[in-house]
Amino acid sequence: MTIETPLEDLRALSAYLEGPRLLVKRDDKLPFGGSKFRKALALVDHALRRGANVVITEGSIESQHARTLAIASQERGLSCVLVLSPEASGSEPNLLDDALGAEIIIASSEGERPALVAAAAEKHAGRGEVVEVVPFSGTNGITTVAYMNAFLELLSQAETAGVTIDAIYLSSATGGIHAGLELGKRVAGANVEIVGVTPGLAVGELRQRVASLVHAGAELAGKEIEVSPAEITIFDAYVGDGYLKPTVESQSAQRIVRDLEGLELDSVYTAKVMAALIDQIRCGAIDSSKTVVYWHSSG
Repeated sequence: MTIETPLEDLRALSAYLEGPRLLVKRDDKLPFGGSKFRKALALVDHALRRGANVVITEGSIESQHARTLAIASQERGLSCVLVLSPEASGSEPNLLDDALGAEIIIASSEGERPALVAAAAEKHAGRGEVVEVVPFSGTNGITTVAYMNAFLELLSQAETAGVTIDAIYLSSATGGIHAGLELGKRVAGANVEIVGVTPGLAVGELRQRVASLVHAGAELAGKEIEVSPAEITIFDAYVGDGYLKPTVESQSAQRIVRDLEGLELDSVYTAKVMAALIDQIRCGAIDSSKTVVYWHSSG
């Protein structure tokens, strides 16, 4: 399946901020899961190429990754097993009714999930099935390559529009999208600054993870590319009280872009990125002559 999401101008927001030209990459327009959809398709395609007929993954009971992988697996004729644990926040949307035929295994805690994944893999392999185990959040070298391709897609769209992109702002949580964009810019030789905004996770660990994923994706893509953690830009000044907790600034950013552009953001991931972008423009850190892409991953 070919994926291409729109690249759109945010003219009203640019005028309101009296800042640089702002564009939005609309990965929120992908089906049932935003950025998770790009990842799920890449993972399912890889499983099929291996001859797998069962995919197994883990996550919280709220996991959009788990839900999206279940849907993508069903659409391609694969069985799916989800090992899910209660969400730390205590809120539990009813993912169980939306898993589309997936086998659900409930773990008592996050720490119990890996053992249950291993047991499920052993059980299905014992039946003669070919099993593909997908990591938590679906982030690995395979999905890094998927977002390398998304970066190249963006460059092609910008070239068609006659636009030179100076920077991309995105939510950097598990590092998968961030790593793919970093890999893509190096493969293309593009002079684009990639700016990740953490929703509340440790920056040092994230930089290391992004660098490792770039290496894994480069190997799969047949490219000799190395990136050090020091080369990865991640802001942590917009976290507020922590992960899964909105801030006054992120809620304000939600209202601003909803009113000006009709764009919906979630308060934890994408709104914190927009809060960072707005603040960087207002404090003069981004020159008004630049062109910046806000990567809307859907949250």
